Amino acid sequence: MNMRRRSNITRPQTAKALHSPTGMQPDYIITVNAEKLIRFADPAITGMFDFSVQERPGTSSSFFLTEPGKEQRSTGDLIAYRKGGVDFDMEATRSQFGAKTTIFIRDIGDRKYAQEMLSSNEENLRLTLETIPGLVYTQSPSGEIEYANRRVTEFLGKTLMELRCGGWIDALHPDEKDSILRSTIENFSLGQPYTMEYRCRRFDKAYRWFHISVQPLKNDRGEVIRWYSLLTDIHDRRDAEDSLRRTQSKLSQAAQVATVTELAAAIVHEISQPLSAMITNGQVCLHWLSASQPDLVEARDAVERLVQDGKDAREIIKGLRNLFKRSPLQKYPLDLKQIVNEVMALVHCRTEKEHIAVDLQLPRSLPKVAGDRIQIQQVLMNLVSNAIEAMQTTDSPRKLSIRAFQQEEMVLTEIEDHGIGVPDFDRIFDTLFTTKESGMGMGLPVCRSIIEAHEGRLWGAPSSSGGAVFSFTVPLFGSVHAGTIFA
Repeated sequence: MNMRRRSNITRPQTAKALHSPTGMQPDYIITVNAEKLIRFADPAITGMFDFSVQERPGTSSSFFLTEPGKEQRSTGDLIAYRKGGVDFDMEATRSQFGAKTTIFIRDIGDRKYAQEMLSSNEENLRLTLETIPGLVYTQSPSGEIEYANRRVTEFLGKTLMELRCGGWIDALHPDEKDSILRSTIENFSLGQPYTMEYRCRRFDKAYRWFHISVQPLKNDRGEVIRWYSLLTDIHDRRDAEDSLRRTQSKLSQAAQVATVTELAAAIVHEISQPLSAMITNGQVCLHWLSASQPDLVEARDAVERLVQDGKDAREIIKGLRNLFKRSPLQKYPLDLKQIVNEVMALVHCRTEKEHIAVDLQLPRSLPKVAGDRIQIQQVLMNLVSNAIEAMQTTDSPRKLSIRAFQQEEMVLTEIEDHGIGVPDFDRIFDTLFTTKESGMGMGLPVCRSIIEAHEGRLWGAPSSSGGAVFSFTVPLFGSVHAGTIFA
């Protein structure tokens, strides 16, 4: 009979289970002679093999022994067969005394099943840890590295043994190493879950930001027996957050500069005419004084100072005009959807705080436009902020809609609010005209000048909801309207 070994994860119901409801696994005894024939069988063995005691004596023991008799004493796991050919795992220990061999046998099917299930579960856990999208490692209660998945060793470029010898500490950024180690020791002493963010050095010497989440595994007495750690790469997210903050700062600076520019232009325009009149009148006065009988020297000196002061003032104005004059507009291909999303990220806290529902209608096929990124962001930020402010005092449901779609060689963008509306759309774009108590009346004129510099158009109109909708167009990238493109 073939005594082959096999894996048997599915544990079948055995005859022993029927005969031994308590689940105990006793040893059974069989005695064989020199010819390997059974001379004695423990009556209780009937529960294991389903043979009666009378059926066993005189038969061969080869149904459960592998090459019997070669060793004086041996123990091993074998495959045995019950009556009817049902196989099961068994352990056999034999002791030979002269021509007689005594065999102690035990059904180990449950034990083998448990071992195979444990091995299968351990393999499944290992595969899970190896394929999880993160760096996973475990530590002993005192902090020694016990296990690290493949992503850890590949990222750090170190073996598990190197990590156990302190390689993971060497990978910490020098600016954070001491604080991370102190925090780790403190958290280990508390025995509570914790999270941190810090930088780790990759195998190529580049540092990347990670978020670490650490969980303790405790026994029944509440003692930590293992620490499980998951490292998630957040470097790209932090870069995006930093970029968002820089964009917000640039938008703020651009708004301030644009406001000062428009204000300075308005001031220059108003002051230039009276100053020019001062210079003209002073020159006429000097002419008459020079052509007629000489008058007092002090009068001539005063007029000369008047002329000189006027010239100085004109030069100052000229300098201011040059200082605030915009440099030639450089146009690049822009993804308007991305710019809208960035602006909405900047005002997300405001819309949530003021319970404003945001509806974005930006088709995937929206083509790129030609323009200056910061200036287009400035226009969108101004129009969106105006829309949010227009809904602060309304009792109706607050909703902000932003739509964009192609119109021939332009992209049309609409910002609609459900606010209080605009009383005078004819004057809303006039410089220094404002409907706000604390407004300067410069925002919309600045926006219009920016859009017109992009060869587009900006206008406002009442919306069907009772609020306002502001629309602007920007040329497609590469269109005949785009002007000079700087790639």
